[in-house]
Amino acid sequence: PPQARARATRRRRSRAAACDLSQAAPASAHDPRASAPAGRMAVSRASRGLHTKAGAAPRRRGGRAAVCCPRASKEGYGYLKDGETGCKGTDYLALGVSHCFEKKESKLVDKFVVEPLTAGTLESLQNGARTAFKVVAGVTFDEATCGELSKLPACLQAYDGVTFGEDFLHRASAAARTWQRPHSQENLLGIVPVGEERSDWNFDHTRHKRILNYENKVSDDDNIKQDMSIDVYGRQSEEEAEAEAIKKLYDA
Repeated sequence: PPQARARATRRRRSRAAACDLSQAAPASAHDPRASAPAGRMAVSRASRGLHTKAGAAPRRRGGRAAVCCPRASKEGYGYLKDGETGCKGTDYLALGVSHCFEKKESKLVDKFVVEPLTAGTLESLQNGARTAFKVVAGVTFDEATCGELSKLPACLQAYDGVTFGEDFLHRASAAARTWQRPHSQENLLGIVPVGEERSDWNFDHTRHKRILNYENKVSDDDNIKQDMSIDVYGRQSEEEAEAEAIKKLYDA
């Protein structure tokens, strides 16, 4: 019957594969796979018509061989040493002037700050998101990190008291790396090219005011008091019991 012939064929292939593996030359001494047994799985793979090298370590059925990914090591992708920015001087970076506020003597005063924009931020501005950026200019990384406002484009110097933002170098290098991604290089560099400026954004600095020196002080007044109509902690019954006890004291 066909089933018997198929079983006999599989047995012949298994015996032939086992014979080939036993007669194969051993791997070199420096090969870590030399000590790995071929095992029954290797024979089974050969019996199914799959080519298996002599001395090769068995792999899981249906799976892929484990590969050491270079991104997993600190020497590989994604790690920067102290002082490194991961950017070249000619890399693109978008700089903008943000209209912020500072609190002085319980009053808010205007404050203009030069800040770097990530690729995602500028794309959001292009799509009409509200922003506190009044103007954005395209510059190189060297121009942005020179440390002198006088060397920046004139549009970034045109505001009274303008200063660099906090941790500017760190934020500038992080933002510049977002412009190295394929999507940014292919689709976003034309929004504000190097040497050009744009100010036609959806500007709104009052709806969500950015207060640079704001301190969040938490007090008991910030606690949310739950209405008794939706009491889930049994406070109403406790208050009623307390009121009844006070009434009994008065009636005594």
